[in-house]
Amino acid sequence: VRLQEGGLHIGDMVRVLAPPQHRGKVAVVEVPNTGDGSLRVRLQDPFGQVNMLVLSPTHVQNMDGTPVAGTAEAMAASQAQVNAARQAAVPPMQAGSMPPGPGVAAPLAVQPGDRVRVKPSLASQGGKVGIVEMENDGTGCVVVQIQDLMGPVRLRIHPVHLDFA
Repeated sequence: VRLQEGGLHIGDMVRVLAPPQHRGKVAVVEVPNTGDGSLRVRLQDPFGQVNMLVLSPTHVQNMDGTPVAGTAEAMAASQAQVNAARQAAVPPMQAGSMPPGPGVAAPLAVQPGDRVRVKPSLASQGGKVGIVEMENDGTGCVVVQIQDLMGPVRLRIHPVHLDFA
């Protein structure tokens, strides 16, 4: 898939992530932007049937498995090195502050737009990847949007349960 400001182009091949009945199928982009941010694709069908779908760009990926350019996922993925450098630059603990207990990691320093993965320590959401919408909701939790099979879901997660994706 050629990368450019709009992301996808007519004729680009993509792999469908959702809806579930089409997950993993290969499609060709027919209309890269239908006017509302969606795209129209034609599924590759070995029997010659024509199946058209209108999808959000977050419901497809490039054939190499990378997010489609222009989506929040792609922009966050391209900033992964910046995130790692920023995390390495977190100032050391101040004198008199208590370090985390044994086996407990220090909370992640995140900013809106960061791509994060939920650690297995939060069993119900472990392994899921999302985008930070708010670094602190006032209770010390991070608001993360995760793409679920039914669409986007916003979760409040304590930062000790997050890693950069």
